Amino acid sequence: MTPTIRTSKRCVSLATKHFSLSCSLYLLSLRVLDCVQVTSGETPYTSASKFEDLNLSPELLKGLYVEMKFEKPSKIQAISLPMILSPPHRDLIAQAHNGSGKTTCFVLGMLSRVDPKVQAPQALCVCPTRELANQNTEVLRKMGKYTGIASECAVPTDNNALSIAKRAPIMAQVVIGTPGTIKKWMSFKKLGASRLKILVFDEADQMLAEVILLGCTLSELVITVIYSRIG
Repeated sequence: MTPTIRTSKRCVSLATKHFSLSCSLYLLSLRVLDCVQVTSGETPYTSASKFEDLNLSPELLKGLYVEMKFEKPSKIQAISLPMILSPPHRDLIAQAHNGSGKTTCFVLGMLSRVDPKVQAPQALCVCPTRELANQNTEVLRKMGKYTGIASECAVPTDNNALSIAKRAPIMAQVVIGTPGTIKKWMSFKKLGASRLKILVFDEADQMLAEVILLGCTLSELVITVIYSRIG
């Protein structure tokens, strides 16, 4: 089945109740506005037949080929990566089967958009479970091995509130975690979001089903990428 991509200049409204600048979290509903469904050949962006077509840094290309052992982009990667990486950056909703390469799409998108010289969170990925958050973090660290980009995995731990209160503010460029822990990190003012450039919801269909989808309207510079499964 052909991957489904929906994109627009502001295709995702994450606003039924806004975040304050102190980053207090609220549960939000998702409203899709003016989305245009596209498939291969229907996008104004040129599909990538090889990773070199994406103008990736040598460090990222090395991670893809040496660490990930990839040879060329999968179908979902060929269609969606140019949309994520190439200006004008647009919000994106992508749907494809498990094993199709969705994780690589948003992980590569996050690694490509952040500046390793800026010691502040610039990419945030929200996952429905700690297992998925840990898995995505492992992929990101493997793919970004040569980039110098730091990451944090925000998942529940024993004595979570106590450990959060004592920890230093998050300086890593990429944060991947579950909604509850991300909310706690923000409420304890350990996770700032003023420098966010890209916001990812992985397995958004599952989070919507559990009514735990959350988002933020911190800046128009934040590009939202939503990935879900087919079937």
